[in-house]
Amino acid sequence: MMSIRTMAGGIAGAILIGMSLAGCAAADNQGADDAAANTVTIVVHDSFPNDAFAAAASAATGYDVQVITAGDGGELTSQLVLTGAAPIADAFFGVDNIFASRLVDAGITDPHIPAQLPARAQAGLFDEQGSLVPVTLGATCINIDPAWFAEQGIAVPSSYEDLANETYRGLTVLLDPSTSTTGASFLVGTVAHFGANGFADYWSQLMANEVRIEQGWT
Repeated sequence: MMSIRTMAGGIAGAILIGMSLAGCAAADNQGADDAAANTVTIVVHDSFPNDAFAAAASAATGYDVQVITAGDGGELTSQLVLTGAAPIADAFFGVDNIFASRLVDAGITDPHIPAQLPARAQAGLFDEQGSLVPVTLGATCINIDPAWFAEQGIAVPSSYEDLANETYRGLTVLLDPSTSTTGASFLVGTVAHFGANGFADYWSQLMANEVRIEQGWT
């Protein structure tokens, strides 16, 4: 794995949306309402271990935890904004700091700060109200196959510039910044490295070097 140090790390947030459940129900609907009150639905990005997490969370909490998928991080963000008036879940996971402001600006999140929040997470809160609660911090990396490069007698790429070099023509696949939080993080990293006036030229060089852009991990 090649880690390009100037890339921006992503903070994934697990945030309560505050979807209210009906509290005043007719007697003949009480059973259904009780079942609904015991169900917690989480919407996640499409590389999340849905079934395993749902089973473990249900066993640990006593709730009927259901997990649904809504595409990559960018797609998840868009769906949450579009369904803001009728939330599709009680909580979501898989939106990082690149897309976070879209949700907060749209009023999607219900501010919440856990009582026992680690100091590092406290420092990463989106705002003082706790509109988003960070759960992890990580770097965006480029995955490589060192054995393949050794077999070809080609040095392993180690910088942004290398990816646009003729030696590595057609060897790189990136995620679409408009749909993927990882792709967006890579884009932000190029802005940090080349500057606001230089990153667009770099991306033109990437395209000329036959870099492939994919919509998602699959």
